Amino acid sequence: NNPSIAFALEVTMGRWRSKSYKKKRREAAADPEEEAPQSGADWDEQGGSDDKSANSVTNPDWSRKERRLVLQYLEEYKAGCECKYYGEALSVLQKFPVTVGMIELPLLTEEQLMAPCLVFPPTLTSKNRKMVHECCAETGLFHITAGKRFSKTNRTICVSIYRDGFDAIQDIDPYYAFLVKDKETKVPPESESYHPSIRQFRPWYCLRDRTWLAGDDGKKLTDPFIDNPELSIREDMDDMDFEKWDTQDLSDVPSPTCSKDQFTIVDSREKMLECAKQLKTRRPTEIGFDLESYNVSKFTQLTCLLQITSDYGHDFVIDTLAPGVWDEIGPSLALLFADPKIVKVGHSIGGLDVRSLHRDFGIFVVNAFDTYEAAKVLSLKSHGLASVCQYYGLRESDHYKELKELYQTSDWRRRPLTTPMVEYGRYDVHYLLKLRKLMIRDLTRAELFDRTPTEISEEARLVASSLAATFSQFREDEDDWTFENNQDDDTGNQQATHATSINSNEDFDDGNDYGAHDPSLDTQNKTASAALLRMNPDLMTVLSRSQERTRDLWSGKEEPYRTHPMYVNIRYRAKRSELSWKEEHDKLLHQIIEWRNSLAKDLEVLPGFVAPLEFLIPVALQRPTSELGLRRVGYRLPELLETEKRHVEGLLSVIAQSLTSEDEEFLPSYDDRLSCGRRHNPYSISTIKMTLALGLAVGVVLVTSQWKVRSRLSR
Repeated sequence: NNPSIAFALEVTMGRWRSKSYKKKRREAAADPEEEAPQSGADWDEQGGSDDKSANSVTNPDWSRKERRLVLQYLEEYKAGCECKYYGEALSVLQKFPVTVGMIELPLLTEEQLMAPCLVFPPTLTSKNRKMVHECCAETGLFHITAGKRFSKTNRTICVSIYRDGFDAIQDIDPYYAFLVKDKETKVPPESESYHPSIRQFRPWYCLRDRTWLAGDDGKKLTDPFIDNPELSIREDMDDMDFEKWDTQDLSDVPSPTCSKDQFTIVDSREKMLECAKQLKTRRPTEIGFDLESYNVSKFTQLTCLLQITSDYGHDFVIDTLAPGVWDEIGPSLALLFADPKIVKVGHSIGGLDVRSLHRDFGIFVVNAFDTYEAAKVLSLKSHGLASVCQYYGLRESDHYKELKELYQTSDWRRRPLTTPMVEYGRYDVHYLLKLRKLMIRDLTRAELFDRTPTEISEEARLVASSLAATFSQFREDEDDWTFENNQDDDTGNQQATHATSINSNEDFDDGNDYGAHDPSLDTQNKTASAALLRMNPDLMTVLSRSQERTRDLWSGKEEPYRTHPMYVNIRYRAKRSELSWKEEHDKLLHQIIEWRNSLAKDLEVLPGFVAPLEFLIPVALQRPTSELGLRRVGYRLPELLETEKRHVEGLLSVIAQSLTSEDEEFLPSYDDRLSCGRRHNPYSISTIKMTLALGLAVGVVLVTSQWKVRSRLSR
C-alpha cells in the first residue's frame, strides 16, 4: 500500500514490458526462416537468389508474423474455392486487399475464387517466393512458378486447389510444362539453360568402396602442418625481398578479360586428363583454387565448378558436371593437392572449399594459405575477396564486384556455362598467388623492414636482458632448493656455483651489437630469409589458422529435422491449435526420413538429393495417398522421385502404413466443376446441419415408438 513502492514497481514493470516488446520486435525482424537455405517446396527456387534485384530494394524479407498472414490468406483462399466448387454461398468476402510487408496480395473476390488459379504479384523476391511455396505446402495447395527461368524479374507464383488449375497459364516455366495438359514442351531446347541430372554425380564420401586417392588418410598428411605451421614457409622459395616488393600491387597483373588465351575450360574427360598431365609436368610450386557449389544447405551440396591457377600463369576452369569429368577429378588431382611442397592458396577455404573437395572427390588440401585469415590478422576493413583485391590495387575491382553480386549466390547447376560465369570463376583464383606474397609482405614488414638497425639492436638488448634476469631467477630458485634439500653438501661450493651461474648470464647482455652478424637480420640487403619469416608472430598466426581450416572436412552428419525451421513453425502452429500435428505425424516423419536415408545409401548419393526435409515435413503433415497428392507439396517432385516412379510408390507405401482409415484425398478438377456445376460437399456446414436434424428426427421417432410399446405392455 506504500505509494512510493507502488510507483517504483509500476516504473519497473513498464521498463520490463518495453524491453520485452523490443525483444519480440527484434526476433520478428530477425526471422530464422529467412536465414534458411534457398530450398523451398518449389525445387526450382533452390540455389538461386535475387536479393540484389530491384525487388529487394523496396520489398524486404518477411518476418514470422507476415508469414502467418500469408498462411491465413491462403487458408481463406482455399476455403472460398471449396465453397465455390460445391456451389455454396460464401460467408465472408474480402473488402480490402491484404498487404504483407510492402506487397499487396490479390483481393479474394467472387470472380477470383471462380478462377482456375491465383497469381501472386511479380514483385516477390526469391525469399518471398520460397516462403509462399512453404505456406502452400502446409496448406495443401498446388503451386508452381511462372515466368522466364533464371530471370531476376517477372517471376511469379500460381496457386490453385485444382489439379488442372494451371492449364490456362501461357508463360509457364518449362520446368513444369510436361506436367501440364496441352503443353508441348517437355524438355527445354538445347539453346536454353538446363540443369544436368544430379543422380549421376556420386560423391566420393558416399561410395561404399572408396579408397584413399592420395595413398594415405588425408588427416595424417595434414598433421605435420597442424603441429608445425612454419613448415609452410619454404627455404629459398619464400624469401621476402622487401625492396623488390615494397611498391608491388595487383595493378600490373593482367585481368582475366585480357588474358583470354591463358586459360582452359575443362569440359570433357580428355581435357581433364590433359589438365592433370600438364600440372604434373610443369610442377608448380604454388596453386590457387576455388570452387562454386549448388548449396541447398550445409548438409546438401554439390560442387559445380572447380577453378585452379598455377604459378606458371595458366588458369583451369573445370566444369565438374560435364560428361566424364566428375569421376576423373579425384584420381587426377588428389596427389597434387596432397603434395606438401606445393602451397595451396584459397580464400575462406574453411567455408565450402575444403569439405566439398573432400566430400565429392576424396581430395585433401595439404599446406594451405588462406587469404581470408590474412585479411583478418591485417585488420582490413572488409574481408571479402573482391574488397581485398581492391585494397591491393586491383583496377577492375568494380567489375569484379558486379560479377560477384550476380553469380555468388546463383544456381551453379545451370548449363551451359556463360562467358560471365567463366569470367567470374577466373576472377576468384586469378590474383590469389600474388596476393599471398603481398600479404606476407604486409604481415612481416612492420617488424623486419620498417624498423631501423638501432631499433632492432635495442629490442635484441632488451630481450637478452630479460632472458638473463629470468635465467638468474631460475638459478636462484634451483640453488635454494638444492641447499635446503642437501644439508650435507659443501655450502661454499654451492655459493661459488651460484656466483658462476650469475656471471655466466652476462653473456646475454654483451653490448648493443647482439645479432649484428646474423645475415638474416642484415637490413642492408632488405631481404628476410625463410628462417626469419618463421619467427614473425602475425605470419605464424595466419599459417596456423590456415592449416586448421584444412581439417574442416565433410563429416557425413545427418541433418536434424527437429531444429529445421519448417518443423519448428509447424509445431508452433500446432501448439496454437492452428493445425493438427500429433504423435503419429512425428512417427511418420521419422519413418520416411529413415526410408530416404536407406535409399540414399543404396544409391550412393546424399540424402538431401533424394528428398529434402522441406519436402518430407509437409508430406508428413498432409499424408497424401497418391502421386497427385504429393504434387501439392511440390508440383514437380524431387528429381529422383520424378524420374523413377518406383521410388514414389515406395514413399506412398510408407505413408499408407501410417494411415488408420482409407479417407479419400480432396483433389478436385476445374473441368469437373464447370461441367457438373453444384455438387455435394460432405464436409459443408449445411450438410452437417441436415445430417444432425435427420438423426434427431429418427431418434425422436424411435424413442416415441419405444415409449408406446412399453405403455401398451404395462396395461
